Amino acid sequence: MLWPTVLLVCYLATTSTAAAANSSAAITTAEVVNPSAFAATIGGSVGAVFGVQTETGDTRIIYQALPSNNIMQLSVSGPFSNTTFSTVPFILVPGSNVLTGTPINGFIVGPQFTTYGFYYLAPNLVVSEWYWLSTTGIHWGTGTECPDCIQNSGFVASVNTIGLYAMATVNGGRRVGLLSSDQSGIVEVDRVSFGSPYVFARLPPTKPGT
Repeated sequence: MLWPTVLLVCYLATTSTAAAANSSAAITTAEVVNPSAFAATIGGSVGAVFGVQTETGDTRIIYQALPSNNIMQLSVSGPFSNTTFSTVPFILVPGSNVLTGTPINGFIVGPQFTTYGFYYLAPNLVVSEWYWLSTTGIHWGTGTECPDCIQNSGFVASVNTIGLYAMATVNGGRRVGLLSSDQSGIVEVDRVSFGSPYVFARLPPTKPGT
């Protein structure tokens, strides 16, 4: 299956985006954020940061606030250089559910935040997610609170994981990559569409001659 995506991976300022293969897909961009300068702007210390932007410039910046560990969202109507205001940051995931120093990475699909979300690590290193659908709102938690959230599957990351990558498609396909719990290499947890289970997979072997 093809996974059209643009991917940028780093530790303190990351984003990965997935655009639909049609003209209605969001044009999503990212700016690498200087963590110290950003922390000064919001009046606190931050951990991982990533941002997504729609084709109109509407922006969501997601970050971990320290020392609370809360994952926060800051909304800005466009690039900082020509925007006159931003929203007051608010909590998306309470810090008791988040690993201190967790990596965060996410995705956006469709125009005007039709779908967007992110992956992070829980305190027990279980890969977890939060996502928004324009039709049904916030999806987060375990069990009946979010039946299709990845945290229900219990995939565990390595204690040395300092980065994640994430991708998505318009039909609900998702991919999140990380360092495996046995530290043997990069692994992915994938699903092909909304309602499908997440499946664990290791990096395929290198093709001879490449």
